Amino acid sequence: MLYKKILVCLIILFLISRASPVNAQAPTDNPVYIVQIGDTLTQIAIEFGITLNALIEANNITDPNAITVGTSLIIPGFEGISGVLTSENAQLGETFRSILLKHQINEALFVRLNRITSPDEIYAGSSLIVPENAQAATFSPLGSLDDSESLLDMAVKTNSNPWTLVGRNNWQGDWDVIPGEMIFGNAGQTQKDINPISPFISKVEITPLPLIQGETTEIKITTTQPINLSGTLTGQQLHFFENKQNEYIAFQGIYRMTDQGIYPINLNGDVPGGSPFKFEQSILVVQRPRIEDPPLSVDSETIDPAITGPEDALVDKIVSVITPDRLWDGAFNAPIDVPNGYALFPDCTTDGYGNLRSFNGGPLNQFHGGIDLSACGNNLNIYAVASGKVVFTQLLIVRGNYTIIDHGWGVFSGYAHQSDVKVKVGDEVKAGQLIGSIGATGRVTGPHLHWDMWVNRVQVNPLDWIKNTYP
Repeated sequence: MLYKKILVCLIILFLISRASPVNAQAPTDNPVYIVQIGDTLTQIAIEFGITLNALIEANNITDPNAITVGTSLIIPGFEGISGVLTSENAQLGETFRSILLKHQINEALFVRLNRITSPDEIYAGSSLIVPENAQAATFSPLGSLDDSESLLDMAVKTNSNPWTLVGRNNWQGDWDVIPGEMIFGNAGQTQKDINPISPFISKVEITPLPLIQGETTEIKITTTQPINLSGTLTGQQLHFFENKQNEYIAFQGIYRMTDQGIYPINLNGDVPGGSPFKFEQSILVVQRPRIEDPPLSVDSETIDPAITGPEDALVDKIVSVITPDRLWDGAFNAPIDVPNGYALFPDCTTDGYGNLRSFNGGPLNQFHGGIDLSACGNNLNIYAVASGKVVFTQLLIVRGNYTIIDHGWGVFSGYAHQSDVKVKVGDEVKAGQLIGSIGATGRVTGPHLHWDMWVNRVQVNPLDWIKNTYP
């Protein structure tokens, strides 16, 4: 009887071990990485500069699709390094040296983990591998020096010993301090948020980071007092609006055809009663998934630059107006009747945003600037996606019967190919208000609604505005 019980236990243990897709135990001479939401084995392998096969073999993975959030993965190729590794994106204002100090990482280890050849490779949005350090909280950021300050000024202001600061920050001496670079002191020495851009800024949040082709970027800056902010991003002038006291927000679309790479972001501040500041750093833009639409055949007139150019210029002029009042509240709604409560209406979408297109045998050098939606459930109604003001209604050659609604802060929605328009310029509309009917006017291959969104003159993925609540 005892023999049978032991045999059953052994069989159960064998089956459990066979079912486990990942060996979660790491050897002592290799680090481990904890799987995060959205991770794939391919992404993790790329992140650590190893092959997918090496990652699979090191962890005895039998099913690459079965990794789950929280799984510990052995990372091969880093013999001699132990502990848990994490991944984070460098934030605006962070530098090679400030990251070392914040995490208390050995420079040689950090360089090896991230394959860094120059400190200049650190830019906002760059993905960094850092070891978890239980002692990282022993240093706190104190602020940064401007051109008119000395280390002694900072020491007096923070009640610190200047030579202690020299040691804490790994300087050779007080002459080694770089203006604008974050200075760290003892834990608990400061309780407020500190940002290296300016003493008048406590926090800068950029979402998403890195930036993504065709997506909406939100820049939120929290300040210590009222301030006038301006700046540029990927060559576009930023417009900041006060969302609440000492909190300023700018939205910027990233053009779909922007090349992947690093671009400058500039921030300027005019502080009443204080010194103005300027800040510039590089920020990363990454690609969106590449999807190609089947070749399309349309009326040649609707792809003639002599027609499309002036029409695009007309629309650009409309969406270039920046209304200082935010007219919407909360997440945007679907512009059509959505059956069965589908939040993102996949059953109604006939073509997605950003897909590459070729017309009449031409090159694949254009992209779909919005989302095409069918008449779900044979309901032709079109609704305003959010509250705003109608600023354009006209029959155009490419867009057909077209309506544009201004939602404020440089955000616009557009509704193309309507059979009829039920609003006029100047009308103030509410979210969900009936504004037109689905049709087949303009450049179409069949009846549908083409829904556009602009953010500071750039067409963006409309689904961002349903999935996210801005601000």
